Amino acid sequence: MRGPCARLRSSFGDADVDIIRLPGDVIEVRSRTTPSAAPTSTLNWLQHWATVTPSTPFLSEVVDGIRVSVDYATAWDAVVRTAFALLGSGVGRGDRVVVVAHNGVDSFVVGHAAMLAGAVWVPIAPQYLGLGADRTKIAQVLEKISPALIFVPDDTLRARVPQGYDVVGQIATDGSAFEGNTLLGHLTGGDRAKLLLTSGSTGLPKAVVYTHRMLVSNVRATAGCLDVRHRSSTCSRRLVTLESRIRR
Repeated sequence: MRGPCARLRSSFGDADVDIIRLPGDVIEVRSRTTPSAAPTSTLNWLQHWATVTPSTPFLSEVVDGIRVSVDYATAWDAVVRTAFALLGSGVGRGDRVVVVAHNGVDSFVVGHAAMLAGAVWVPIAPQYLGLGADRTKIAQVLEKISPALIFVPDDTLRARVPQGYDVVGQIATDGSAFEGNTLLGHLTGGDRAKLLLTSGSTGLPKAVVYTHRMLVSNVRATAGCLDVRHRSSTCSRRLVTLESRIRR
């Protein structure tokens, strides 16, 4: 039984949805917005907005008490340069690139560079290497993932990574001009893009596979339900994201 149209409010925006009650006390919430055309990867959106609105703020973080913002063009350029640097270091298609870092510009760039290079981004929370953390858990996780490269920008945390892996604190790029569209053309929706670890509450954390198509679908579903275009909060003005722009 289809319920009435609903406008659901949340901290992320207003959701324009149908609420459908199915047998077995199942409630389905379905967007009433026609979905946008789906690209191969979320990276296609980043490249698009870097071209259309290059100077628009995209990423923002606080560093040493000072807010630092990065526009679309700068972010895309950093992702492309880092992707070619990863390829030059020997990271290949399908390889796992672990990123142990707090959410920020660096983790975004390296993770998306890994995906652009055809590798698989594996974000791991810094708590795995924190003081007092169970060292056997991170050792088991890394053994299972078998990464080609581990990126840990924090010096203290980097020293706690188990031996036997290629661990770096930064990825050097040069001033050469690179064309990111070439790498985009090699990606397919079915390629593995990301591994997300479960919490491990019942044992060893499990790696959940996300393809490029799955990430795109997640973003489209979020943007389709939430009317993010009309938010006026300070947060939305400063933190412009892919999700908030794909339907414009």
